[in-house]
Amino acid sequence: MRPKGFLLLLLLSLSLAQEVDEFEKQKKELEATKKKLAEVEAKVKALEKEEKGVLKRIEVIDEKISVTRKYIQQLVNLIALKEKEIEGVKKEIVATQKKITRTKEDLSNLLFVFYKINRFLPLEFYLEGKTLPAVYRKVLNLKYLGRESKRNIETFSQLKKELEAKEKQLRTAYQELAKMREEKSTEEKSLKETKELEKKVLFRVRTEKENQAKMEKDLRAAKEQLEKLIAELEKRRQARRLAPGTHYFEIMKGNLPWPCKGKVVSEFGSQFHPKYKTRTKNTGIDIACPAGTLVKAIGKGRVVYADRFMGYGNMVIVDHREGYYTIYSDLSEIIATVGQEVEKGDVLGRTGENLHFEIRKEGKPVNPLEWLGR
Repeated sequence: MRPKGFLLLLLLSLSLAQEVDEFEKQKKELEATKKKLAEVEAKVKALEKEEKGVLKRIEVIDEKISVTRKYIQQLVNLIALKEKEIEGVKKEIVATQKKITRTKEDLSNLLFVFYKINRFLPLEFYLEGKTLPAVYRKVLNLKYLGRESKRNIETFSQLKKELEAKEKQLRTAYQELAKMREEKSTEEKSLKETKELEKKVLFRVRTEKENQAKMEKDLRAAKEQLEKLIAELEKRRQARRLAPGTHYFEIMKGNLPWPCKGKVVSEFGSQFHPKYKTRTKNTGIDIACPAGTLVKAIGKGRVVYADRFMGYGNMVIVDHREGYYTIYSDLSEIIATVGQEVEKGDVLGRTGENLHFEIRKEGKPVNPLEWLGR
């Protein structure tokens, strides 16, 4: 076996092994999301049979949309990895085929030399008067050629087995790729249907007074639950240690970074809800931005909540200490985890269509536009 060819095949094998490990890791994450999606779909079906609040139904539909998007993205990532694996296996097959060709050539040359020496050795002894030491050297050469031939035959046999295994791996990879692409297509269709369902429910909320009244009631209840959560956080907070005006938020008031880039579609105070079109008191602002936009912490702090919350969807709360909190909700994906210490600019999640953002001071909502940079 030639060292250069062996090294190339070794590097290809190591690279492919790493890609397979990453694929298996992401596949486990996909299975967890698939399980979560099945749970959410069960909730959607259950709510269709029950007389629950309008907000509750929209909340579960939103959750299904969010989880389905995540599932599709994970499939996209796995498809890319599988395509990369296929390219790697193809390269290994080509490298193995080249090694088989070279081994065959080496074996053919060895057999030719072996045949030549073995055939003419007696004639050389009798006709040319070769001495015994010279003949002995020829015999040793024959033994060496025999061992080399045997080794090449074994190598050839092993390479043939490796080639068959890689070709089988390639066929399996293509089958898995086709299955994932089909699954992605199915989930994209499901996502479209779920979005249509949400549109119908929202249309009823926006056009029927009875549903509007129910929604307003549900939204008030959701806000009350958020107030209780913030109040609990405030109870556990230690007394202020910094002098007034020395907290980062106070120093940077009017120049704090935005959590994401976008257009403010609903301001602080009494507003029409951007999604439900009901009159509500907005305790923050709503920022329209492309779906999937990264949402970042506006300052140093600790994540104290990272989960779904009725009326707010996926929500993250960061405690910036000394009574300051920021709330990031309506996220399509939560990336931060509870207990995580974050710095300004650290990613907390990704947006859906809008980001609802709040700043709380000692539990009370303040107008974010007075604190964020112009």
